[in-house]
Amino acid sequence: MKRSVVIIALAAIVFITGCSTIRVETDYNRETDFSKYKTYRWIPHVKGTEDNPLMNDPLIEGHVKNSVNAEMAKKGLTKIEEGHPDFLMAYYFTSRNRVDVTHYYGYWYPHTNVYQYQEGTLILDIVDREEKQLLWRGWATGVLEDRGNIHDQINHSVQKLLKRYPPGSSKGASW
Repeated sequence: MKRSVVIIALAAIVFITGCSTIRVETDYNRETDFSKYKTYRWIPHVKGTEDNPLMNDPLIEGHVKNSVNAEMAKKGLTKIEEGHPDFLMAYYFTSRNRVDVTHYYGYWYPHTNVYQYQEGTLILDIVDREEKQLLWRGWATGVLEDRGNIHDQINHSVQKLLKRYPPGSSKGASW
């Protein structure tokens, strides 16, 4: 009996810990020479046009833009407000409710765990200003924790995403 309880507890810990990881993926135009892009500007969102309250939240917008700006500066890229930037940046934030159900079959009785959570996805786009073509897209998906941790979650997501910009700057699997 004790062995079954320990196995179930360990499986639940692994499952919950696995859900808290951030999955990152990117895609890009293979014909683009990213070394020529040095300056950028944010594409403004039209507030109130989306149903997603996270996209209309000025605090989240500030967290995302500040985090991206800091990571881009580390790469030697400059955000400009005046003049003609080399590329444009945009972000999108989506969320959805998820339910995961896990069935365990022990020695004495079966057991089912139901885990309800909110999953969020942060999408970053890099667009050529002149051609108006998408050059690079990265997205990070993970479990949204309480609002008090959203700043840290955004920072962590942006860091993981921008490790892959420019393409070829990070090795390893996309997960």
